[in-house]
Amino acid sequence: MVRNSALFIGMGLIAGTGCTQASDNDTTSGFDTIEDQKGSCELIEELALGVDEESPITLSGDDILLRAEGQHLSTLSYPDQASLQVGVNVTYSSGDVTFYDRDVVGTPDLEVAEGCFDTLEVAVVVDIVSDDGVFNELAIPVHLIGIVENESSWTATIDPDNLGGTYEVTEVDPAAYDDVQLLLEGTFVTQGSGGVITGLATSGDLVDEFEVAQWVPPGQEG
Repeated sequence: MVRNSALFIGMGLIAGTGCTQASDNDTTSGFDTIEDQKGSCELIEELALGVDEESPITLSGDDILLRAEGQHLSTLSYPDQASLQVGVNVTYSSGDVTFYDRDVVGTPDLEVAEGCFDTLEVAVVVDIVSDDGVFNELAIPVHLIGIVENESSWTATIDPDNLGGTYEVTEVDPAAYDDVQLLLEGTFVTQGSGGVITGLATSGDLVDEFEVAQWVPPGQEG
C-alpha cells in the first residue's frame, strides 16, 4: 500500500541532540522541537548520566537496557505474505546516556502539548536479521528512548542501497522519485520486540509512504 502525504519540516517528534551516523545510515536521537502558530515543545536542558544513575523521570539507563539488551526473536511479516522469524539484537558498549528535559512554550494545540515528553536515551547498536535473508542489518546505531517504565523505542533511517540483506525496493519505482529511504521504528516491551519498516519515497515536498514489513513479539501475531 502506498500513502501520499505532505512533508512538513519540523513536524514529528524526533531529534534532540541531532543525528548520529554510521556509514550512510541516519539514526535519530530525542524528539524534534514541535510547534504550531501558538506555541511549541522545546528542549530546555540536556543532562549526561551514568548508565546506573536515576534520571529525573525515575528511569535509569539500566532500566531501559533491562528490557532491550540482548537477543529477541520476533515474528516478521510482509504485506500479503506468510510470516517468518526475525532476530533483533541490542548491544550496549558504554554508549552515552542522556536525559532530555522538554517543556511547552506558549499555548500550542493539544497535539503538540501532549507530545511534549521528557526522555532518557541510551546509545546502542541494533542488529536485525530475518530467516529469509531479506534483512541482514548489523550494527545500526540508534538511541533507545525511554519515557515510561518497561518500554523503550528507537528509530533509524537507512538508504536501501546500503542494506546488508537482499531487500530491493519494488513497491514503488525509485526512478520516479528524488529519494527513497527506509524508516525503521522499533519498540521493546515486557513481551519482546516489535516494529515496522516503512518506505519513504520523496518527490519535492511530497512523500509517498509504503509498507515494507513489520515484526511483533512471539504470541502477538494477528
